[in-house]
Amino acid sequence: MDDRCHELFIFSLKKLFASKLCPRTESVLTLRSLWASGYQVILTYDSQCALRHQELWPDIPYHWADQRTAQGLISYLDRNKDRGRPDGFFVSGLNLTADKGYILTHPKESLRTLTYSNWECLKNWLEEQIPGSQSKSLNIIAGDFVGTLPLCSLVIALNQKLLWKDSSSIKKII
Repeated sequence: MDDRCHELFIFSLKKLFASKLCPRTESVLTLRSLWASGYQVILTYDSQCALRHQELWPDIPYHWADQRTAQGLISYLDRNKDRGRPDGFFVSGLNLTADKGYILTHPKESLRTLTYSNWECLKNWLEEQIPGSQSKSLNIIAGDFVGTLPLCSLVIALNQKLLWKDSSSIKKII
């Protein structure tokens, strides 16, 4: 895409999301502060054109394992966690990838069946994770087939861990 195409696309995104877009100038980024401001969308865009638009955030690092097994993906994500938390937002992708060799030897398989057959292991790993600002915490989780797998409920449960932690800290202070 050339700059003109990027600008047209950015214009359509800004029009679509309008006042729901959280500008990158927002200093406090918690769900509570975003909701209080009426923001529902943080839009990242990896292009030099995006820098001119305060509604768009720079590219967010995406930890994508490029693995076809849950074990390979989990090993990759755990290695990234051991390196420490990047500054700002980052995404841990629970996306599996089928390489050419796998596709050729499993012609009846798809990314959907690959994901489903690895889901229990991915789910167990995700349930053990700790959200928050610690060095080995997850930040944003992305996955394939979100509508047919219970990824959203797992992410909500992770956020509830934060609420439980915050409420127990408040009780200790009182």
